[in-house]
Amino acid sequence: MGMTDFPYWASWFTWFMFINTALTLIGWFIIVWNVISYSNVFLVWFYMWIYGFAIFGQIAFVQAFFEYSKYSGIVGSIIYFGCNLLVITVQSDSASAILKIIMSLFPQVAMNEISVVFGALEGNGSGL
Repeated sequence: MGMTDFPYWASWFTWFMFINTALTLIGWFIIVWNVISYSNVFLVWFYMWIYGFAIFGQIAFVQAFFEYSKYSGIVGSIIYFGCNLLVITVQSDSASAILKIIMSLFPQVAMNEISVVFGALEGNGSGL
């Protein structure tokens, strides 16, 4: 249709930014209203918002390998939930720091590791 790459990807990025921001605000409001007592509410929202963009990057990366969106959606879902299983490798006490750093390149693992620290800080009353 004559469109270059930049406007195409900028439109998708802008669309996802609005969707991510709306969903993050809804989730953030529920969490701040019911759960968070000690943490900076902006940091909680930013933490959720950045995770959404990390997942967008993962989705864009996976879909680039497929011609049909049906297969991209199926494989992307399997990869998403499969990456959640990688959390098991970093939860043990015997996991090395290098392994944790490498596995934290996956957004699901990084989100879990941050959530553990965030929960501990919120639980002892100091917050983020």
